[in-house]
Amino acid sequence: MKYDWRDLGPNNAPFVYYTNNSVNGGKRVLLIMDSYFTDLSSNVGEGGVAPLLAENVPELIAIWYAYDVEQINALMDVFEPYVVIMKRVLL
Repeated sequence: MKYDWRDLGPNNAPFVYYTNNSVNGGKRVLLIMDSYFTDLSSNVGEGGVAPLLAENVPELIAIWYAYDVEQINALMDVFEPYVVIMKRVLL
């Protein structure tokens, strides 16, 4: 499994794109999460739940929920995920 980390948008919201060539078939997943789910800024794609999910799918795009609706819609248009998971803790 490999990943690529980038900052996008005015909020510098991190986005990690995982690919796993060992999974045949399967669906592309878009994971929209907050910092309680994974800390992308310090672990650069290696910490939290996202890499665990990425072990079971051929492609996973993990983004921080700081994106606005238009940015999320644009990412969905570009990546065309089959599954979208949104996880956000409200305190």
